[in-house]
Amino acid sequence: MILRRLGNKSEIAQKIQAYFPPHKIYYEPFFGAGGMFFNKPRAQYSILNDLDSDVFNLFVVVKDNLDELLFLFKSMPLSEELFYYWIENKEICKIRKALRFLYISSFSYLGKSDMFLLLHSNCSYKQKLESLIIKCSKLFENCLIRNKDFREFLCGVQDDDKHIGKSQRFMYLDGPYLGTTNNYNTPKWLENDVIDLFDTADNSKIKFAMSEFDHPFILEQAKQRNLNVIVIGERQNLKNRRTEILVTNYNNQPSLF
Repeated sequence: MILRRLGNKSEIAQKIQAYFPPHKIYYEPFFGAGGMFFNKPRAQYSILNDLDSDVFNLFVVVKDNLDELLFLFKSMPLSEELFYYWIENKEICKIRKALRFLYISSFSYLGKSDMFLLLHSNCSYKQKLESLIIKCSKLFENCLIRNKDFREFLCGVQDDDKHIGKSQRFMYLDGPYLGTTNNYNTPKWLENDVIDLFDTADNSKIKFAMSEFDHPFILEQAKQRNLNVIVIGERQNLKNRRTEILVTNYNNQPSLF
């Protein structure tokens, strides 16, 4: 992973994947830092999406413009001056825009703070990050990356490769958690968004798994829709410990309901 973000699934990815069905096409409408994708076995095809334009642009550049990105990355100084310049100023060129986003994410707390992390401002960390960028680019083979609202993205899955049946497709839904602070440059996540997510995922007729906390509204929606709720375990967020759950429309493991 090359992005530092609160709530990414790297640490619990394998535990969640134990409940994933076999699949040839993999969908992620809320890609974020890619904590699940970068820690799961490759599907034959992956179709990834994020509404945040910075997230989308970074990974498209890593996938399609790796050499140009690495050229600028290698010449990029590790300095507070550049960090604070990019905190105040955006870039138009897609390569420089990607580099700016990567820089802020890598050298600030959870990619959101305006405090420069001196701990990471050294050559060894930069070399490590360069190797991760190269590895990340290779993992994007046979991937499409999109920049859409999840509603539009999920409605479009019907038009993907029809030679692979729906039984061989799977989507992982890791949107903003209800009742928590949004960590990306996207609109605040509300109960209506949760309803829309459940509705569009249901309408796709594709197997899905949704990560969430055990919020009463989520549990009620799952019960009303006859979905399965699997307890993953406790997880610490910024304020307290919450119970991580996985909501699925298929049942191959014990469920709360």
